[in-house]
Amino acid sequence: MAELAGTAVLRFAGRAHPWFRPARDVWRDLRRLVRRRDRASAFEVAGTAAALTGAGLAAAAAMGFLSGSAALVYPALVLAVVGGHLTAALAPGAPRWDAASRARTDAILAEPAFALALGATLLRWGAFDLQAVRGAQQVLGPGLAVGPPAAAIGLLLAAGAALVAGGLRIPPLRSGPVTRRRPAGSAVSAALCRWGAAGATAMVLAVPLAGGSSLASGAVDPVALLWWAATALAAALGLGAIRAAVSMLVLRRVPAVAIAVGALALAALGSGLVALG
Repeated sequence: MAELAGTAVLRFAGRAHPWFRPARDVWRDLRRLVRRRDRASAFEVAGTAAALTGAGLAAAAAMGFLSGSAALVYPALVLAVVGGHLTAALAPGAPRWDAASRARTDAILAEPAFALALGATLLRWGAFDLQAVRGAQQVLGPGLAVGPPAAAIGLLLAAGAALVAGGLRIPPLRSGPVTRRRPAGSAVSAALCRWGAAGATAMVLAVPLAGGSSLASGAVDPVALLWWAATALAAALGLGAIRAAVSMLVLRRVPAVAIAVGALALAALGSGLVALG
């Protein structure tokens, strides 16, 4: 969903690509991978495995199957991003090497803002554990509906900063036509890494905003679960749209470091309002 949203933003901005291009390209690459056995390298497979492991751990924590401690969730999100960037860096004969290098630089610049923003969203509920955050909202109500106003505004600002920084963090796609130097397996690996990182990030950010219901518990609240799922979907769309907007700003000579610093300032402001609330 994040990729489709990003392509739709680029389409509305005048780019020639259709909004469904990511899904179409992955389908074509999967067909080539099956028919020609056009596989990725062993290094790419290892990076993809690491990225999907991190994304899976973070997603499982967001759904309640694993401990929701920030000591597990944040390193898992970092692993998902690092694995994806390693996959892009280790790809044989990578076209657009400069784009992959810029993506790694963007991720490094955005990491402090993302960590601070994620911490602020958890601090809003007085706990650095997703289970405790979910439990607090089951009693008090979901995210932005709970006062005081300063804390609710701080949560909104911190979530916005996390989306901006999260958009900068996600790994790049393997763009360009499939060739012998860019096998279809490389493109599929890159897409899996990018989608895994974006999906896990969206699912984690949705917990401080919407709460939800633990799928591992015996009694699942369908309304709370639906609200969390809708928020996660909106966050995924936001990640993709923000990443596309950032790419357009960079093309217009707005440096990525300025965007990362702005996200950090927004996260700091949100943290301050949360602490005051």
